[in-house]
Amino acid sequence: TLEAVWGDGAGVVWAVTAEGNVLRWDGKAWNVHASGLGVLVAIWGSGPTDIWIAGDEGVHHGTGATSATVTFAPVTLPGEPARLTAIWGQSAADVWAAGVSDDRDTGMTFGRLLHLSGAGATWADVPIAPEMISCSGVWGNATAGVWAACSRPVEDLPEFIELAILRRDG
Repeated sequence: TLEAVWGDGAGVVWAVTAEGNVLRWDGKAWNVHASGLGVLVAIWGSGPTDIWIAGDEGVHHGTGATSATVTFAPVTLPGEPARLTAIWGQSAADVWAAGVSDDRDTGMTFGRLLHLSGAGATWADVPIAPEMISCSGVWGNATAGVWAACSRPVEDLPEFIELAILRRDG
């Protein structure tokens, strides 16, 4: 089941599936490039050989000399394991991911917003309001900054409301 697609604008297109496959369009055909990576739901790249994918197993980073030789490796994230639903970046050294984690002590879910900032940097949690139980999107640009969408319970209702919770300029 195709979940997300990203293209470099020069002919290489990548896609991820709920079955854990990474597909690559080489200009002529789609091929399974990698598999067995758990449920995947989001993809973003800074170029044809720098690809970030996210899903139930967190984040995988794909790099290689050419798009045909890109290999994907799991990325170490801080804190509890995360199920991520969105990934986006401004450059190879400025990448954001959003999703949820489960508190090991209480079993409750809590929203996660993660940021990779700087070449060779490690991922860091971005503080968000504690009542946010799920983060589902992250997007931005140099003018508008970075925006994240998270949900929280509506008091006395069995519903959730989605709202922008973070805007970072620059």
